[in-house]
Amino acid sequence: MSKQQMVAARRRFLAGAGLGLAAMMINSRTLFASNLQASRPLRLGAGKHTYEWIPNWAKLPAGVELTNCHGGIVVDAQGHILVNTDTDNAVMVFDADGKFVKGFGKDYKGGSHGMMIRKEGNQEFLYLTHTARHELIKITTDGELVWTRGHPTEPGVYAAASEYKPTGVAFAPNGDIFVTDGYGKYWVHHYNSKGGTFARGAA
Repeated sequence: MSKQQMVAARRRFLAGAGLGLAAMMINSRTLFASNLQASRPLRLGAGKHTYEWIPNWAKLPAGVELTNCHGGIVVDAQGHILVNTDTDNAVMVFDADGKFVKGFGKDYKGGSHGMMIRKEGNQEFLYLTHTARHELIKITTDGELVWTRGHPTEPGVYAAASEYKPTGVAFAPNGDIFVTDGYGKYWVHHYNSKGGTFARGAA
């Protein structure tokens, strides 16, 4: 398949996905309305992956807003729920009941996207991908910077750092790190677990 055919196929897929999402939103609104009318909790999933919608769960202090979140939600060893946002509190921490514990990360405002937590030795660390800073960022759960990894030059696919817009991070069982460039060149980059040294990239 040529590059032009791949682009056309991707566009057809995204168009179909958009229609499916619209239909799903309509169905979810109907479901939500019916649950409200019946005064029953809204639950999704099955088995141990059953989730219940709890309105107003997050109890924010005056003047603090959640605004946009990008799906970066993790749970630390103490059971705290960490959420990334586009605000001065790029990472917000809540207890299990939704009480606001703390927020930090002003330097990561406006672009924090994927987020994962990993225990290394006796300490937990957060890994953030940042679309505006064009970086993978490793910080402590108190917001202290450990290191950053900018756009990888090894694959030779980026003419400038601005073309690299990482959106997600994940870990292999051996600790290796994978970063998706979801808004840039659509590559997946592989780093080893020893300080995030670049290993390889693939389109």
